[in-house]
Amino acid sequence: MCFEAAPDAPATLQVGDAALVPGECALLSEGRGGLLKVTVNDGRTNEPLHARVSVRRGDATAVRLVEDEHFELEVTARGCDG
Repeated sequence: MCFEAAPDAPATLQVGDAALVPGECALLSEGRGGLLKVTVNDGRTNEPLHARVSVRRGDATAVRLVEDEHFELEVTARGCDG
């Protein structure tokens, strides 16, 4: 799982026991796939954004944070950059 956002975005992605900042990736444990709970913490407001991300076994999943008036998540099952 990779977390993509603007380099200076004040956010962290919490997935399992890992906390990722923009540009970081984490290897998820081997499993069947399915829905995975993730939380993005908005450093500007300290408001959490909760989502369930569909992951497939063996696929890389990128979570991209889109910052407009508020944060939104886009999820793609593709390779992570880097």
